[in-house]
Amino acid sequence: MTTTPTLDRANQLGQCVCPICHADGADVCQGKRTAYLVCENCGTLTQTRTRKGNAAILALLGPKHQVKNPAPDPAPVPKPEQKPAPRRAGLADAAALLSGQ
Repeated sequence: MTTTPTLDRANQLGQCVCPICHADGADVCQGKRTAYLVCENCGTLTQTRTRKGNAAILALLGPKHQVKNPAPDPAPVPKPEQKPAPRRAGLADAAALLSGQ
């Protein structure tokens, strides 16, 4: 097995079948926050940023590593309400004054 120097294989959780090329022996490793999958056969690095995706990668290892009830992703931050721009009353009055009306 060839090791890639940029990936931390010290935290290897096990091996599974690659979901891309279906070859056996893809490494599943634990990153800082979530698990990732590395397949030497097809050169795939699969990682996720969500708890649900982390649970899906761990599910490839079998029931021993599955997360029973993954915490839901946090709710998105609501966007602020769009308020109309304030009316520029001074410009209309100035235009009327300059036109002589």
